[in-house]
Amino acid sequence: MSKDKVWVSSFNGVVGVFDLDGNVLGPATINGKTGMLQGMAIAPNGDVWLCDTQLDQLVVFPGGDLKRGKVISVPGLSAPFGVTVDNNSIIWVSNTASDTVTRFPARAPTQAMQVQVGISPRGLAIDSKGNIWVASSLSPGYPLPKIPPGAGILEVKRISLENFIEHQKKIPRTGNLTLISSEGKVLKSNLLNNEINAGFGISIDGEDTAFVSSFFGSGFIQVCGVDISTCPEGKTTGDLIHYYKSRLIEKPTDTVIDDAGNVWVANNWNVIEAILDDNPNREVATAGGGDGLVVIYGIAKPVRNPLIGPVRRPVTPVAQ
Repeated sequence: MSKDKVWVSSFNGVVGVFDLDGNVLGPATINGKTGMLQGMAIAPNGDVWLCDTQLDQLVVFPGGDLKRGKVISVPGLSAPFGVTVDNNSIIWVSNTASDTVTRFPARAPTQAMQVQVGISPRGLAIDSKGNIWVASSLSPGYPLPKIPPGAGILEVKRISLENFIEHQKKIPRTGNLTLISSEGKVLKSNLLNNEINAGFGISIDGEDTAFVSSFFGSGFIQVCGVDISTCPEGKTTGDLIHYYKSRLIEKPTDTVIDDAGNVWVANNWNVIEAILDDNPNREVATAGGGDGLVVIYGIAKPVRNPLIGPVRRPVTPVAQ
């Protein structure tokens, strides 16, 4: 969400746009062919960026103008999934078909550099100090699934799940976090190894604590941020503080923090067999998708929404 619009990406390559009362403004206009659209970010200058995970490209709407969408080619993109923009107009993109995050100036995509992280990175978030946190689904050495070019979303999920199941006995838990400086230097890597299981979405709260989804772990993890004074005694940056699990949390993707410090978790999927089986049991066939959202009240520090650029703390009222 931007300051005045709600933007919605889709797997059919269309971008929906609404005003804050829910009135339809779009679909948005894009000057080229698009495939399956995934992550989205609002830049501090108002630009809207989206990942086209199917065609290895980005889409940008300069200044949030829904009629001026442009396809952007960037060296190094490989099934781009998540995108975020810092206060210096540097774009950061996770590449799920590799072990890199792509970093480039918004106005100079050809200057892209690749930063090595965990395998199949997905969610990214920027803390108040400008550091980038990256959640990856696979640990070093874990084989990447072989996704054919142009594959549809259900085929991508099926192949990815089959790859995970094939190696699950040998590597029962996989995925990690990487902490990167604003200049692109890896500060810490392999965080949460053997603790998280298929890292996915990640958000930062008002005290720079990280909250990251654990897809196959059916939960999410609270992680000590860069300000260790806010963490429990003995914990340092990147350490697990608490692993939240519940029968209500299924296979989560995004984990988002609201203005009151509540954490919202998206149940992306429930019964895995509904994806893998060509002819699943009838009870299973209709229970594949996740059952809505789960909210855990007040466990994070409030943030200022909408999320535009790095995490923002709430505005402190001026004393009269």
